[in-house]
Amino acid sequence: MTVILSGCGDRRELTELGMVGAVAYDTVEGQTNVWMDVLQQNEEKAQLVNGAGPGCQEAYEAANEKLDRQIYPSHIRVHLLGEAYAKQGLWEMGDMILRDQSFRSDAPILVVQEGTAGALLQSAAQQSGVESENLYRLLHENADLGRTVETNVLEFIKQTGTQGIHPLVGCVKAEQTEAGTVEVSCSGAAVFSENRLIGYLDEKQTLICQLVRGTPVRASLYLDKSGTSVEIENRRTKKKVDGQKAEVFMTLYVSVTGKRNTMNTETVLQETQEELQQAVLQTVQEVQQRYGIDIFGFGKEVHEKEIDLTQWDRQFARLPVNVQIKTMLKSAGQKID
Repeated sequence: MTVILSGCGDRRELTELGMVGAVAYDTVEGQTNVWMDVLQQNEEKAQLVNGAGPGCQEAYEAANEKLDRQIYPSHIRVHLLGEAYAKQGLWEMGDMILRDQSFRSDAPILVVQEGTAGALLQSAAQQSGVESENLYRLLHENADLGRTVETNVLEFIKQTGTQGIHPLVGCVKAEQTEAGTVEVSCSGAAVFSENRLIGYLDEKQTLICQLVRGTPVRASLYLDKSGTSVEIENRRTKKKVDGQKAEVFMTLYVSVTGKRNTMNTETVLQETQEELQQAVLQTVQEVQQRYGIDIFGFGKEVHEKEIDLTQWDRQFARLPVNVQIKTMLKSAGQKID
């Protein structure tokens, strides 16, 4: 009994598996097109394979037929979504990943701007060999700095089923350099209404949204008046909604670096507070006018109040928002010429 229960019933050798690092999803002529980089044993460079079908599952199976081994998706580092594919909705992809236990539901999602996901994966992989790890590191580093958003598949599905907030997904794009190489950059966020892509936020708007949400970030901010760059960290964010107005209370720690004889930390703290307060108001108002949905999480604060969350987005679009920011000095250094 001990031998039977401690054994592996579906054991497979590594020589029979193709480890998938990144998957790119596109919609081409009404069909789902899937590209993936498959890392094989003792191989330094991943092999790119693709398949097409009426849905994700069929596209995966079509790609698997082109390999001499079984595709193994448990090591997927990132899912790349083409813009056309994301606009159609992600229910099918999410359903496939949740039903198949070999998939990782904690792998992050990225929306590809200005091109298809398959083209980005192909062009980047030709330069670096194994692009999935590079994409993951790029996303993680930029998300920590508040430049983009790191949202995995399971978090995305949970937010699409949660009233009072809509999901954000990180963005990536590839640009041709003068030297003829491809440079992949990651910044900004894609806005989803439930499970469909409807628009984008730039880098600064993405930072502001994460500050309002209360997501821990460590970001740099340039102050035009004093010509000083500061680093900010959010420590506490609180939101209040009473049905007539919404309020945001934030406490930020600010690190200042500058010349000691010219640096006035009190002035810098005040300017940081004013700059961020204006940026929060502008970002919230632009999202209200352009998209008319709550991506900040105000609706999650009213779940115990007598407010109909099924109509919350319509109410949020007309809701006045007040912002109060408290800045606290974390450190002040000296800039040496």
